[in-house]
Amino acid sequence: NDVYLKREDTQRVFSFKIRGAYNMMARARRDGRLGEGVVAASAGNHAQGVAYSARELGVKAVIVMPESTPVIKVNAVRRLGAEVELFGENFDAAKGR
Repeated sequence: NDVYLKREDTQRVFSFKIRGAYNMMARARRDGRLGEGVVAASAGNHAQGVAYSARELGVKAVIVMPESTPVIKVNAVRRLGAEVELFGENFDAAKGR
């Protein structure tokens, strides 16, 4: 028997999260629902997936992250071109924004 592995850490944002974000946004674009951009709440890898996907699709991304998000994650999202808004003590607060 053969076993095949897919190295998710070789993705552009080092996580499988990019696939879900890109596919959802590309479908929304195809269906005319993407508009000028997206707003998402995330404290980590999903934020990077959304930011990367928005850049590739040529739309704006605003990511709401908890104030406690590590600076390294905030900077990674900004480097991918998204606007970051820090809000609230935790993910639920950021999501409610």
